[in-house]
Amino acid sequence: MLFEAEFQREVETQIAHKQATKDKTLVERLGIENTQPDRLARFKVEGDDKFQTLMYKSLLKDCAFYFDVPSIKDENKMKKTLQRKYDHILTPGWRAPLTSRQDLLTWACTQTNQAFLEKGFPEKDLLACDNYSLLLQAFGPNYDKLRPKLGFIRGLFD
Repeated sequence: MLFEAEFQREVETQIAHKQATKDKTLVERLGIENTQPDRLARFKVEGDDKFQTLMYKSLLKDCAFYFDVPSIKDENKMKKTLQRKYDHILTPGWRAPLTSRQDLLTWACTQTNQAFLEKGFPEKDLLACDNYSLLLQAFGPNYDKLRPKLGFIRGLFD
């Protein structure tokens, strides 16, 4: 009888404690101030203008150095890079096509042009997203510098 009374009292105190902290999150219950660092402070480009052109150029460059035929590991790595570095400048709910470099680069170009239009960027200065070779030439690796160094490898640049 004594055990049952103590057990019932302990159950009631546990229930009262749970009801008192029901609306609080785990972070509030533990007393932690800030669990996540500032998203905008993760990746910054020094000397950027009001349109964030240098940030978008960095996005395009990262996308231009992506693989033509990526593996699942490469896709995950690029998705994490996009989330970590550029999530704050991309449209909410973005889904990047990570199946090839061309798809990713044209998607990033479209995102860039859309953001520039929203910020009042002149339409004549927007990027030509339809011309993949021009985008790759502007933001991708410089194959002309590699040809003399790796020219002896047959079929590398053909």
